[in-house]
Amino acid sequence: MLNLSEFLHAFLQSVYERCVERGMQHPFVFCAVGPNASILVMRFYGDRAEPDVLAERYEDDDGIMALPINIIIVSQNNEAVRVVIKVDDDGSVSTSYH
Repeated sequence: MLNLSEFLHAFLQSVYERCVERGMQHPFVFCAVGPNASILVMRFYGDRAEPDVLAERYEDDDGIMALPINIIIVSQNNEAVRVVIKVDDDGSVSTSYH
């Protein structure tokens, strides 16, 4: 289990940078879904530090999202990126971009 609030800040920064490098245009809509039906949907603007939280629902009261987490980011110019966060066989957390 992964505490999303502790992990998201650094991870989202790297995902954001990749989206910008790909030529994706603001705003970005970010949707994270866990297998336990937890969901987080946010809208990111390039000129604001804080995203708008559009929807947030965790099945656990602690705000924990189970792994693997599937994330899709869609931009204004209809570009999309899919990211998967999972636990590998050795117990380490890895990400893959599609």
